[in-house]
Amino acid sequence: GGDLHDLQYDDVTSIAISYLTDEDQLAQYVPDAFEILEPSVNIEYQKCCGVQWMGGGQYTLVAVMTPVRHLSSGTVGAFALVVWENDAAPILGGREDTGIPKIFADIPDYHLLGGRATAHVSYEGRAFLELDLQLDKEPLFRTRETLALALAALSPLVGGLKLHRERMAEAAADERLLATALADALARRGIPFRTAHEIVGKRFAEAERAGRSLRDLGPTDEITEEDLDAVDLERVLARRDVVGGTAPRRVARAARAASARIARLARETAPGGKGRNR
Repeated sequence: GGDLHDLQYDDVTSIAISYLTDEDQLAQYVPDAFEILEPSVNIEYQKCCGVQWMGGGQYTLVAVMTPVRHLSSGTVGAFALVVWENDAAPILGGREDTGIPKIFADIPDYHLLGGRATAHVSYEGRAFLELDLQLDKEPLFRTRETLALALAALSPLVGGLKLHRERMAEAAADERLLATALADALARRGIPFRTAHEIVGKRFAEAERAGRSLRDLGPTDEITEEDLDAVDLERVLARRDVVGGTAPRRVARAARAASARIARLARETAPGGKGRNR
């Protein structure tokens, strides 16, 4: 019945790996009350820092799990085969209160070298588990770090941003941006897109040389008046009526969702806020 703020973890670093194994051998470690959904083993290393219920302390765990279904209730989840932790407090809370098979072990900090991550679990010199992983997402991690730095600089910039809607609409209506819509219109009539792209490219070059618009040049043997109607900003935006698209109703929905998320994050990070629960 404590404050949910006490469950906050300020920072958690995770390294995980999954692999398939022999189902018969795996079944020896899973109680009969559970059905193995997939003969896979999931190993996850977590370094938990800023743990509020530990007074801002930290601990590290390595969990070995497999996906199961509880036969009588139908509940699906991860069955913990073993969880090693390097601090008594989380072991007592998880093992004595919830029955998770937690064991004390020495778990040094993980090491990153190049594209590899290593970690190990031991006790009094006896190794239980060693992880030596080739990280295939290192570029993603670097991008995340760069983005975090950029956001700190962009926040005050965006806060003082003033939008000139008329100038934005004028720029967006530039035929150089909408020419693809004309090629799409030709393609909808059955013309191969490569051919349509070439037709539109030549016609656009003619318009630029003449200092006129595509609409001013008018239709040709290959481009109809109806095709030219596609070169319209409102029509182009409206056609992208999919999730993440540019249709006005999609943009309005995304804007409402973003505003709600910003408001929620502002409440969570405000002094005295509840924070993000783990």
